[in-house]
Amino acid sequence: MNQSSSFFPSGQIFTGCFDIDECSLYGNGRHASCENSAINKRTITCDPGFYATPPNNVVVVLTGDQKFSGCFDFNECHFGCSDKVVVACTDSTSKTNIPPNTRVCTCPKDYQPRDALGNSSVTLIGSSLFSGCVDCSPCPFNTYQVAPCNTTDRVCEVCESCPRGHWTSRECTEHSKRQCSKCTECEEGYY
Repeated sequence: MNQSSSFFPSGQIFTGCFDIDECSLYGNGRHASCENSAINKRTITCDPGFYATPPNNVVVVLTGDQKFSGCFDFNECHFGCSDKVVVACTDSTSKTNIPPNTRVCTCPKDYQPRDALGNSSVTLIGSSLFSGCVDCSPCPFNTYQVAPCNTTDRVCEVCESCPRGHWTSRECTEHSKRQCSKCTECEEGYY
């Protein structure tokens, strides 16, 4: 008896075994790529900002028809906006307009992110570190700014009165100290 005739319809010839493409057959879910990595195995890699469960990582190797629950958006705020004055951390798990693998750290009123001066918030990618918020609030009344907010909080000093024998030639402003000029006596007939 011819073996090929007992397993194949008449006229077909056995040409060997082939690896099944498990990625095409079983898929990989959303936010992931799949590689037919070995015979009866597929490797699924989650897109940046996503993770797989189980086992809570970004690459999963599955055998045969093993089920895969998919890749889920990671909460980047887990990495934090580590600063005592930050008012909010927002990521794509809480806002749909924030791309995956990013988080937005927002500073309170009159504060600015150290690395994004002139803004109230900064967008960070993945686990990149947040450098904190700096105090950029205006100096209080009767003080002037000695150093602007840049990588450190702004510095203010008290406006001092002119010493005896001097007069105010320029008032103290938010950005400059009071200027004093020495009093002089004019000769008769001059003022």
